[in-house]
Amino acid sequence: MTRKSRIAMFILASGAAAMALAGCGGNENGESGLSSERDKPAAEGLSSGPIEIWYSTNEQEIEWGEKVVETWNAANPDQQVTAQAIPAGSSSEDVISASISAGNTPCLIYNTAPAAVPAFQAQGGLVNLSTAFPDGNEFIEGRSGNAAEGFRSSDGDFYQMPWKTNPFMLYYNKEVLSKAGLDAENPKLASYEDLAAAAKAIKDTSATGYALYPPSTADYTNVNFDFYPFFLANSDGTQFIKDGKVTFTDEAGLETLEFWQSLYADGYSSPEAFSGDMWAGPFADSIAAFGVAGPWGKAQFDGKVDFGVTSIPTKDGKTADETYTFAD
Repeated sequence: MTRKSRIAMFILASGAAAMALAGCGGNENGESGLSSERDKPAAEGLSSGPIEIWYSTNEQEIEWGEKVVETWNAANPDQQVTAQAIPAGSSSEDVISASISAGNTPCLIYNTAPAAVPAFQAQGGLVNLSTAFPDGNEFIEGRSGNAAEGFRSSDGDFYQMPWKTNPFMLYYNKEVLSKAGLDAENPKLASYEDLAAAAKAIKDTSATGYALYPPSTADYTNVNFDFYPFFLANSDGTQFIKDGKVTFTDEAGLETLEFWQSLYADGYSSPEAFSGDMWAGPFADSIAAFGVAGPWGKAQFDGKVDFGVTSIPTKDGKTADETYTFAD
């Protein structure tokens, strides 16, 4: 393998927010790793040195990252960290994949979907945390408990470490709901039927342009903003692939597909790509009554929309504590 293809990266992930270690203090073999006082006895092939990280692009996480880096650097003069927001691209995952191919990954990345990690692993870009550190499994399992099992790769090892989670929820515009004659403070949105009825009222009263306006481009991450969280909610957390077979053609998956098909067929959703921020723009600009987003949506919607938040609707309606969602 070439040096470029052997540069290693380690993803510390949760949902879509993640951390990654790559190309860090590379040794003469092109291998890389992260070292701290705790990790110094770690496995052969990992070396200490300057640490480079990428964090998310939202204002709150940049502020957090800058403070943490400043604190770390003050306490660790021999292992200085440089940090920046992840470079712009069609998606964080595309940027990471390109950086692996180019051999210029940072040591850690705090912004990716765990579902993308197997692809980075297949590129040869990740450090196997289970074998690279003598206590890799113990550390991750002790930190995350049973939830860690969902982040293992198919070979049984960890190439990512959960560090936070951003559950996708359904945001609703209270002003739009009021214009449509709906209860804005306690809207009925638990089931597909509930949401369809609200969408009809919004269209009939011209309260706004659309009920839901998810991303409409061909980008593969868009499924996380429409079908996937609804499928997870409707199927009690069933992932796309189980035992090597697809799951979304079962009854729960077909119910979800039919629901989305009806939203477009009845004109409640737009098939056209939004010209601005395709993930948050339609809701932030009050073009859509509902939006699907994680906690980061709050920062984008505050001051623009008087909003409420509820769990993702399901076919028959479930309480919030029974409802699964996509953990971005």
